[in-house]
Amino acid sequence: MQKILIILFLTVLTTFIFGAGNKLKKAIIINNEIGTPAQVSFKAGEGPLQTEFFDMYKNHFAIAQENTFKEVNKSIDKIGFNHTRFVQEYKGLLVADIQYILHVKNGIVYSANGQIIHNLNLDTNPSISKAKALQVALSDITKRTRGLNNSHLQYLKAKTPGTLLLSTGQNKRTADNYKLAFRFVLKMDNPTIRYHYDIDAHTGKILNHFNKIESGDVAVTGESLYNGTVEMTASDEDFPTLSPAFWHLDSWNANSGSGLSWWVADVSFGNNGGYDNGWYKILDTDSINIFGDDPQLSFFHRYALENPAGASSPYDAWEGVNVRISSDGGETWQILGNPDPAYSNSSLFSFGDIHGEGANIPGWTGSNTTWSEVLFDLSAYSGQTIRLRFAFASDLAFSTADDGAAADLFGWQVDDIVVSSSSGELYSNTGEADRIFPRNKEEFVQGKYRLRERARSKVFTFDLLNTENYSQAIDIVDNDLNFNSNRAKAAVSIHWAAEQTYDYFLNFHGRDSYDNNGSQILAYAHALDGWFNAQWLGDKMRFGDGTNNSAPLVSMDIVSHEYTHGVTGTSAGLIYQNESGALNESFSDIFGQSVEITVLGTDHNPEWLIAEEVDAFRSMKNPNIFGDPDTYHGNGWNFGTSDNGGVHTNSGVQNKWFYLLTQGGGGTNDNGDVYSVAGIGLTKAAEIAYRNLTVYLTPSSNYSDARLGAINSAVDLFGQGSNEYNAVLDAWNAVGVYYPTLTPSIVSDQDSVDYLVEAGIDSLTKDVIISNLGLSTLTITEINLDDPTFSFVQKTTLPVQLEYEQSIILEIQFKPESAGITLANLNIISDDSLNLNKQVSLIGKGFEIISSQPGNVYLTNNASDLFNVNSIGENQAVGSTGLEELFGLSIRPSNKEIITIGLGSIGSKLYRINASGGDTYFYKEFEVTQLKAIAFDNESDSLFALRFTDGTLYYLDIVAGDFKEIGVTGVRRSYGLAVDPQNGDLIAIDRLGKFYSLNKKTAVSELIFDSGNSALRDISFDNNGELFSISDEGKLYLIDIAKQEITEVLNIEKGDMYGLAINGKSPVTNIFELSGEQIPTEFALTQNFPNPFNPETTLQFELPKKAKVTISIYNTFGQRITELASNE
Repeated sequence: MQKILIILFLTVLTTFIFGAGNKLKKAIIINNEIGTPAQVSFKAGEGPLQTEFFDMYKNHFAIAQENTFKEVNKSIDKIGFNHTRFVQEYKGLLVADIQYILHVKNGIVYSANGQIIHNLNLDTNPSISKAKALQVALSDITKRTRGLNNSHLQYLKAKTPGTLLLSTGQNKRTADNYKLAFRFVLKMDNPTIRYHYDIDAHTGKILNHFNKIESGDVAVTGESLYNGTVEMTASDEDFPTLSPAFWHLDSWNANSGSGLSWWVADVSFGNNGGYDNGWYKILDTDSINIFGDDPQLSFFHRYALENPAGASSPYDAWEGVNVRISSDGGETWQILGNPDPAYSNSSLFSFGDIHGEGANIPGWTGSNTTWSEVLFDLSAYSGQTIRLRFAFASDLAFSTADDGAAADLFGWQVDDIVVSSSSGELYSNTGEADRIFPRNKEEFVQGKYRLRERARSKVFTFDLLNTENYSQAIDIVDNDLNFNSNRAKAAVSIHWAAEQTYDYFLNFHGRDSYDNNGSQILAYAHALDGWFNAQWLGDKMRFGDGTNNSAPLVSMDIVSHEYTHGVTGTSAGLIYQNESGALNESFSDIFGQSVEITVLGTDHNPEWLIAEEVDAFRSMKNPNIFGDPDTYHGNGWNFGTSDNGGVHTNSGVQNKWFYLLTQGGGGTNDNGDVYSVAGIGLTKAAEIAYRNLTVYLTPSSNYSDARLGAINSAVDLFGQGSNEYNAVLDAWNAVGVYYPTLTPSIVSDQDSVDYLVEAGIDSLTKDVIISNLGLSTLTITEINLDDPTFSFVQKTTLPVQLEYEQSIILEIQFKPESAGITLANLNIISDDSLNLNKQVSLIGKGFEIISSQPGNVYLTNNASDLFNVNSIGENQAVGSTGLEELFGLSIRPSNKEIITIGLGSIGSKLYRINASGGDTYFYKEFEVTQLKAIAFDNESDSLFALRFTDGTLYYLDIVAGDFKEIGVTGVRRSYGLAVDPQNGDLIAIDRLGKFYSLNKKTAVSELIFDSGNSALRDISFDNNGELFSISDEGKLYLIDIAKQEITEVLNIEKGDMYGLAINGKSPVTNIFELSGEQIPTEFALTQNFPNPFNPETTLQFELPKKAKVTISIYNTFGQRITELASNE
């Protein structure tokens, strides 16, 4: 039967004609691997209304009604197109990490792209609880993050809400791979954690995990670290606050049922409005003069906050509110104590831990939804001028923004604030925006000017004081118009670079702040101590001072790089893992370099280095100089899981693409392809890259998607066939991202296929995937093999037509009758004009396993060579096993094959050894590490095995591949294990030469003999029950447990010996028996009586090898007369 599989994201140019009455009259479709139109294009004016698109889509493709589409983002580009991003939901659950984008003009869809998953059919009822799934994530993050203590884990456990959704983990995003999962984002600021986990909601297995850290204005000047004196914007005494403060006047449930009350809330949250994680919001009064007798503060309030239960010691509540007072104009603040009624809790986690104020900060928490009055005695402040603060602090989870059970947590409302004394009313606010200021909490530092800018959507730069307690960060201040202190230089560099980056994106791409929504730009200098890094944290940037705090990472391109992570996160949302993560990093490098060149000029960094002022660690011009690839899957490509799948390494490919697109250049890539690219300049190249990022790419996009998106962007901006369009294609070809092409293009998933099969016994089938990576239909007319040893499992019906990224799977079997190498070709004939006969090399190796021979001893050394001693005592080298290291040997009872064991990637591997050649072949791997001593049970083909490190005894079922742990024997560092064929006793030896009897069922050990020879390694019984051991000096010993004796019986004169196995009767015993037949143990000289040696007698004998011989004379009465010889 023919198999068809679509393996990437997109498929070919195909025209679908929709039914009568359907407004989608004709669409040019590029399909994807799951039948989804990955890109749909309409002729001008023939597309549907945006409001009609998804209904028509669902009807045409028979998408079940359980699937819905939810708008998540909308933008308008500078050429007038609207771009709206949608996510897919199945039975109300998010289908994670995919998006579909509608591109609209005048309400009509002109194109659409992205991913929609067809044919979902999942059980959406979880089998495990969210709490159990969270515990799996917490157990894993404990292994990955240093410094996590029980308090942190308790916090994360209580503060990570989790979301039930559909996820494929790290697998391809096809319907069959989606699983019901709990998604958790484990988030703390101290220590800084932003880990993403998907946990299978049925099995509890980790599907995916990765680190989500993308890790009144006045003109002033400042001394930067790397660019001399720079001009920037700061603020004077009328400085802006971090926004939004969220304290606002609102009529919702106001005191007395009318008017306005102060409410700290975002009204878009929850059922009625509420708060988000990590808030610290304050409402400060103007100055109040306290005079007269019995001064007091009174106000009314109501609140709904997180239940305090479960807070980790020394805290007794998670979050809360309190009142503070300042008598020095707001420079310092103290808790206002002894309210009536009293604070409900004495130590709030949100103030103390999250916002760094320490334990024992009291406040109200939990729920009090009825307006009630509170009184404070202010007598201690008589004669002083004070300010009052209403302080609200939330922790990092279970806020109204998380919805669910927290949807009714509306926060804190305050009204009728009155300060009075015997002299009358000294201050009041009954719901007016007068003499009171909503703010975010800040550590106030005296100074006339500070690095805050009201324009440019507000740019704030703070000093984090070499910590990561953001609530304790302070302003960088100066009393004149020149910020020139040594401490200020890093912050000046950041502030200036952030301003320039904002200007670049606004002026060249029409983007207002990183999110195109005018959000404030928040940056922190001096993050942590000795930290050589810079990170985007989702809503803020932080920059370290480098190793030994000697080289702060605050250069122009570094700041722009981090800012661009914010652009990516609020547009394409590229997942920070594997190829999408590499693209994420690359776009940050691209726009970091673009800003740097725009601001500092082309001569500033001619080599296109990243962070050249600090200590360059990447190059866009030549990524190879830092070990990064400049060719897709070329030299330096990270194929592993380190660095989130190579996000900082594999970014080099698109970096090189952008450099060539901008500057042009020629050469030969790692695939041997010669290229020449005509550069189009920075402005046009950046326009194409920006449009690709913000219009076409989606969270899971890969390099093929980046190529297609760049092609589409060039068409949109400059037209198909333009110089810019051709340069985009040439630059992608130059870096080895060849697909999609515009014409049919046949590719295989591998250029050669290797087979290893036991000849005459077994066969092996492997798949070869043949795909079309061109945007036109590929027609395959012939498929054949040129050697009969290879065959197709199923024939393919021809011709086959493949659309873009559609594939067929060819199942090819290799079945050799004899040992040896067979070379063949798979030939595929198609209409790919550049590859009419696509060939895939097939390399088949047939091998044979010769079993051990009766009466032979087999040995291995540390170099993994095989030796044997035959039945007449001759020893010889058989051959190399081909392994780097192996340990114990044992003879399999059923077929007499030699089995050995070595260390594997996940545990320990068993191998079969060819007794006639020494060549060795993998058999089974068991997920138990450090197994070095093995012995077959005499009743089955199952093995006993000892773990080297701790002496744990295991039973391995080598047929089923299962194992069970029997118990800990206490026999540590053992290379030898053997089963007595006479009585089934299991014997082990440790590194000191001590022999133990092991209970097969309980693993209890008993010392039975101490040989005193620490050179002994493996042990083996022959079939007579004689026990032998090989030493690392190459000496074979007979072990007599009953007599407590050890006797050297053979020296094969080979060092570093480890393994020993005996088939049948020991040849050493045979040698002794043969010697006994050749040399009589006694004979009589009666013919010469009474003088038996008269005149002389010659005794002549032969030995098969050197050995000790004793000759004695006895008389007829059995009395020993003399000893003639006793030597070798």
